[in-house]
Amino acid sequence: MGRTLLALAAVVTTLVLAAACSPSSSAVTSPDIRVATVDGLPVVVGELQRELRRSRGAISADQALRRIVEIKVQQARMLREGVIQTADYSSYLGGAEKENARRKAALHKGEAVYGPTELEPDYYFGYRFDTEVVALKERLAARELRPAEADLRAFHESVKTHLTDFEQNKERIHALWLDQEYRALIQAWVRQAEVDIDHEVLDRIPLQ
Repeated sequence: MGRTLLALAAVVTTLVLAAACSPSSSAVTSPDIRVATVDGLPVVVGELQRELRRSRGAISADQALRRIVEIKVQQARMLREGVIQTADYSSYLGGAEKENARRKAALHKGEAVYGPTELEPDYYFGYRFDTEVVALKERLAARELRPAEADLRAFHESVKTHLTDFEQNKERIHALWLDQEYRALIQAWVRQAEVDIDHEVLDRIPLQ
């Protein structure tokens, strides 16, 4: 049965209480164990732990779950649009290993390497996902997120007092409008998402 996002906070509360009441229960530490699905896409323990790490303690576990749902609904659309071929967590880990091997080989040859000489998997995920989002937005901008001139004019009027003289141009206005509409589209996907949670696994994931 599909779970709504409104249930996520209750899920996390249950998780914390279960951990407090059952200290002897074995914790789930393997990152490959499935903890949920979002629109049929698997969510594994490593993804929940990744979002908690990336926040550096700035978000709670329920916020991490919400963020994962947002990521997964975007990945589901990326798959449909051909932006990505897989949304598996392991594909990002493998991608990080390949990128680090490429950077190591380049350094060995004396070639320039931009950014860190070795990328942490969490950093690599953020970099790669952001790139994939840009590609998805470009595809959507040609169809459902294609604005009419009236839309851009109305948007410009609503934000122009907050823009600098370098931002008062059509390209920048269009980019800002697209960002706004894309965020709204994500929230629509989230509201419609089918989220199934394996509570037995979730209750045994260490939160710290």
